[in-house]
Amino acid sequence: MVCCSTLRAVTFCKDATMAKLRVKYVQLEAAAFLSDEDFQMMSDAERGIYCTVIFYLLCNDGRIKNEPEGIKKICNVNGEFEQKWFCVKSKFYQKSTWLRHHRVDFELKIAKKRLQVAKESGVKGAEKRWGGQSNPNGGLIAKVSKGKVSKGKDKCVYFFDNFWKTYPRKDAEQRAVEWFKENQPSEEDVAKMVYTIEQQKKSGERLDCKRKFMPLPTTWLNDGDWRAAPTKTEIEEAKAEKAKKEAQSQAQYNAVVKERQTADRKASEQRKKEIRATDGPAFQKMTTEKLREILDKQIMPLWLTRSWLIKEILAKRK
Repeated sequence: MVCCSTLRAVTFCKDATMAKLRVKYVQLEAAAFLSDEDFQMMSDAERGIYCTVIFYLLCNDGRIKNEPEGIKKICNVNGEFEQKWFCVKSKFYQKSTWLRHHRVDFELKIAKKRLQVAKESGVKGAEKRWGGQSNPNGGLIAKVSKGKVSKGKDKCVYFFDNFWKTYPRKDAEQRAVEWFKENQPSEEDVAKMVYTIEQQKKSGERLDCKRKFMPLPTTWLNDGDWRAAPTKTEIEEAKAEKAKKEAQSQAQYNAVVKERQTADRKASEQRKKEIRATDGPAFQKMTTEKLREILDKQIMPLWLTRSWLIKEILAKRK
């Protein structure tokens, strides 16, 4: 029976990057460890190293530097380490200078997707509650209007509304209105303003709500930071180029994964061949009833470590 347990990843080092980690919980299958043939053949020390590295990957965005000395310190191993690590390292794959693990990558991807869904639900709830205005705690949900300007509405007012809903400081509104009337910014100019405001709020450069001093809207407009912002076409081209590079990177990653999986299958078959040669004769001498008893009653450790071999022998006896 497969047993699933929720395990909180424990931080094994004081790396500064850990503070930025957002994924704290992932799903681990206990039976996936116990039924793994490689894990079954590890010594207790090798299992400790393997589990420690897995936990570290979960805490460090699924990667660890491929440096044996550093891994030795993380695993707190005293004495001989290279031979133990040689047996464990085959369970990981290398990408650039990092070691990764296929199952950890998969679980982190699911966990991040779950966090993203929760985040989007929270934003939608906040927008519904506050209607794009400042909430009592000072946060702001920016809702930039999309679509064409209606003929019956003054363009200047429409553009100002888009700017005002996005800008975090709500002081000197009339002065900002006068600025828009005097300068008559275009739709592209307003798009640049909104884009720059969002970027500066994310980076905390000038428009961080936690800052004690934040420029007035007209001060920010006159500074002209927004004029250097990319146009809509440039943003779309940058996104397309980024998507192209990500697709190429994913294709290379898939090729490496496929190659690694092929190598793992060959290594697994070789290990099975060796086990058949060493343990097979002893099982062959057992009666069919005895072999079935081991499987039915799940007699340890034979049920976990050699159940596949017992099933092979029983299949041949039919």
